[in-house]
Amino acid sequence: MKVVSIVYPGNIYGSPYHYLFWAQGNTPLTSRLYSPILVDARSGKLDKVLEMPFYLRALEVSRPLHFGDYGGMPLKVLWALFDVMAIMVLIGGVYLWMVRRKFYKNYFERLSNEETA
Repeated sequence: MKVVSIVYPGNIYGSPYHYLFWAQGNTPLTSRLYSPILVDARSGKLDKVLEMPFYLRALEVSRPLHFGDYGGMPLKVLWALFDVMAIMVLIGGVYLWMVRRKFYKNYFERLSNEETA
């Protein structure tokens, strides 16, 4: 594990009696996971290595999926292509909606003109 952050005692994000170290794993899976380590400020001894709850672990593991930074440039290009395809579907849907709206507007105008005539 590699220490990436230290929170000193008395800080609002830490404990009043402990140094809080945030450590990052060494493997590709655990490199995204952070583990809090508490060290007693008075004695300097390791107090506890805490395990994060399962839902926070799941959130941290899924973060690379959200940002697309786990597969390198080929995966980012693939995601960009999927984004462009989704945008094209959206534009096509808006176009069809506008054409259909215009068609029905003209259709109802012709019906009302026929009824009045």
